[in-house]
Amino acid sequence: MKKTKRFLLCSMAIILTTAALGAESAEQSRAGQITFFYPMGSAGVDSMKYSNAFSLNLVYGMNGGVDAFELGGVGNFNLHDVRGIQIAGVSNINMDETKGMQFAGVSNTNMGDSTGLIWSGTLNSVFGDSRGIMISNINVTTGEMRGLQIGTLNYAAKSKGVQLGVVNVAAEGSESLPIGILSIVKGGYFALETSAGDTLYANMSYKMGVERFYTIFRISGSVMDYEALYNGGNYEDQDYLLSYGMGWGGMVSMGGNNRLALEGVCHSIVHDFDWESESVNLLAKLDMNYHLGMGEHFSLFFGPSFNVYVTEESLPEQVGTLPVPYTFFDETYETVRVAMWAGANAGLTVRF
Repeated sequence: MKKTKRFLLCSMAIILTTAALGAESAEQSRAGQITFFYPMGSAGVDSMKYSNAFSLNLVYGMNGGVDAFELGGVGNFNLHDVRGIQIAGVSNINMDETKGMQFAGVSNTNMGDSTGLIWSGTLNSVFGDSRGIMISNINVTTGEMRGLQIGTLNYAAKSKGVQLGVVNVAAEGSESLPIGILSIVKGGYFALETSAGDTLYANMSYKMGVERFYTIFRISGSVMDYEALYNGGNYEDQDYLLSYGMGWGGMVSMGGNNRLALEGVCHSIVHDFDWESESVNLLAKLDMNYHLGMGEHFSLFFGPSFNVYVTEESLPEQVGTLPVPYTFFDETYETVRVAMWAGANAGLTVRF
């Protein structure tokens, strides 16, 4: 983040330094120019009056625009439109519209609209609308984003495209498709859910994203022998199961407040509070639930589930620690058990 701030400040300093030159448009076109570092170049201090078909900046250059290709050892700065391919070792900064492909080792900064492919090592910033693909550690569009953002952190003031990253943020994005771990979308889908299932008896889930695609965080609790506990058995003798998991889901409207949801979650099973166990003990669930709307914020849901249990954990009487009701596939490969069965679940969803 410190590097990002440093380069943003550097970019703003260059912009402020050259702002006074913006009054004169780059109406004159030239075949090409070469600059060592501004103003030591073929056009000297007048370089920002010209738009060049081909531009070579050995260290950094400040020009009027680009019509085909620009290469900069450290950085490229253009006062007006850039079209074509632009490559910089460190940073590209364009004050007007950009169309084509941009590549930079650290950052691309476009003060106007951008169309095409933008790739950098650290930060892509578009202070306008973006159309196309943005690939970087951090992608920022302050206008409308139509296309694809791929990065660790993606932000769009208005998203009508796809965000693929660890954290996706859209100030307005009910039409967007965020795919990641944390998707924060104004007007999106946020819900808290409690449910019961056939092996993990009690579940609590939090969902965030948009209805078409959301992330699911889930914690669950269960016991090995529910009947013994129910019939008055000693709770101290019971094997308790906890789990935590994450997955993704999506839902479609069935009319009114009713929805059909398809969700997949992978659970890590913790047996008898043994948090330090290194053995594989995983349950993957694929659920299809019908949500029966009860007003704007509440819905009851129910539906079938498909379960795959993979475990290395073993008890004296069985391999595995889940109370599996039955299986249509159950095989043990050396020390690993793989079991499959169909089940059901039901619960209540509260939407925020």
